Amino acid sequence: MLKQPKNYAQKEKEIAPRDQLERLLVELWQEVLGRKVGIDDNFFELGGNSIKAVMVMNRLQEKINSIFHPVSIFDAPTISELAEYCQKNYPTLFKEYVDQVDLET
Repeated sequence: MLKQPKNYAQKEKEIAPRDQLERLLVELWQEVLGRKVGIDDNFFELGGNSIKAVMVMNRLQEKINSIFHPVSIFDAPTISELAEYCQKNYPTLFKEYVDQVDLET
């Protein structure tokens, strides 16, 4: 019998984003994947691949107006992990983005 993937969990519904950064990532993933996603869904288990990962990261770079390494989605394949990765490794960049979005809403 095959083992279930590490992040695999059968969910009845997606877990909603908790902050602006997670909302942005959900929006980008849904655009690229063409389906609803939750913050704990694994990008690759939802049908993502390396080309779609680059598409997501390119759109993220456009939104934040800065260069962001596409490999990060492979290290952090869920929105909750990717948001945490962004805030940890690019704290100033994403703090400015979140602050800007909060002011606009």
